[in-house]
Amino acid sequence: MSGFAILFEKLAEIHSLNCLQNADQRWALACDEFYRGYCIAKCKTMQGIERRGWENTEKGLSVYMKYSAIALWILSVSTAQAETLQALIIESLSQHPALLAQRASLESSSSGVEIAKWQYFPTPSLSVEGVSAAKKDYSYQGDERVTTLRIQQPVWTGGKIGAGVEKAEASMSQAKASEKEVRKQLSLKLIQAFSDWVSADLRLKVVNQSYKIHENLEKQLIRRVELGASAESDRSVVSVRLNSLSAEAAMIKGQINSAKSKISLALGREIQNTELEAVSSSPYPIYDSVSAIQQLAVMNSPTLERLQAQEKIISATVAEKKAELWPQVYLRIERQFGNYSIPHADPSTRTFLGFSSSLNPGLSNKAAINGALAQREAAREEINAHKLLVQEEVVNDSLQLSMLTERLNAVRSSIIISESILDSYTRQFLAGRKSWIEVMNAARETAQYQSQGSEIEAAQTLLSWRLAVNTYGLPAVILGEK
Repeated sequence: MSGFAILFEKLAEIHSLNCLQNADQRWALACDEFYRGYCIAKCKTMQGIERRGWENTEKGLSVYMKYSAIALWILSVSTAQAETLQALIIESLSQHPALLAQRASLESSSSGVEIAKWQYFPTPSLSVEGVSAAKKDYSYQGDERVTTLRIQQPVWTGGKIGAGVEKAEASMSQAKASEKEVRKQLSLKLIQAFSDWVSADLRLKVVNQSYKIHENLEKQLIRRVELGASAESDRSVVSVRLNSLSAEAAMIKGQINSAKSKISLALGREIQNTELEAVSSSPYPIYDSVSAIQQLAVMNSPTLERLQAQEKIISATVAEKKAELWPQVYLRIERQFGNYSIPHADPSTRTFLGFSSSLNPGLSNKAAINGALAQREAAREEINAHKLLVQEEVVNDSLQLSMLTERLNAVRSSIIISESILDSYTRQFLAGRKSWIEVMNAARETAQYQSQGSEIEAAQTLLSWRLAVNTYGLPAVILGEK
């Protein structure tokens, strides 16, 4: 074995041991992804060595290096505390049951491809038969037992075997696309939950800040009431506001816990607020034009990939149905030991060239072809419809994201103005030129603008990351290639 192959064997062993020694699911993801890709690359590279020698297997070596680099990167990111949303996504995809089920389905589809390709090869068979016949039965005057060894090779099947291989390969492509689709759905759920947590956390900070402002205002009011400069009834107004803020804070804390529980379920472990606070909630940068986003979204959609694979499966089914209209040509070689008619006969070898047909009753073959053609047309129309849906989704998200940016700039300006108004009203109240109600209203408007800003920032996080996943694809977003 080559030195490179030994090196990668050792790497796989090391990562497998790390996987066993550390129960954290983040290690399991790195080991699983590395070893799965490594095995695929190893198989292809070793086949190249056997057929063409090591000097012509640069492609296989590059695949080795690719999977090694990606897996080691995942490992380095996952073992540290999650500081990016990408790291949370990677952790959530480590050992999710839905993904494990898809991987099992993918392995099954891969076996189906191997089975379909083996149909090109001859089929061996062995039969051993014994007979008990009457002595006057002249057809069985020879040996009591006959052993026959057969090898049958398909010569021409009308394209049925080729269609079977295409169907199996399309089924494997469909399984791969389904796995990508599940990964994308799980990632979008995590992004949604994280955005909900960010929104609630920012709003809680706004409420706590507003509570402190109202407390300070209440202290000022109490001093004025003691001096007789303000009415006692003004204290009830600020008390109502403080109670309202307390109730709102309790409600937001419930939303924080709800979002945090969803994230914990996605990660398979309990996550703390301090960990989530360390994760950057910055919007994902998107610089492409709307037209480019539409094209990229169509190109990177796993759902479209699955639908296209489904269309290929149906097309292969059409080819299989058409092939059934033609007789299959086969070549069979037999070696027979024993003879029912001649006792103690020498072994004999025969060669057969035959035709076989598998027509269904009446015109059902033609009806089956027409039905498959209709299914294929429906599948193609479904692909076109989903393309429009994908384009519509990313265009809407892109426009909303642009609108949110404009809104956020306006709200931030309003926050600055409202804060200055609150300070001015507070000073004027102390000077007797503004009423206490006006000060309370200014404080409430400031809190409302700050809350709007928090919600817009969280919405920007959600829309930008969702748009990035839908446009560039999950792998590119995780690796930060876009």
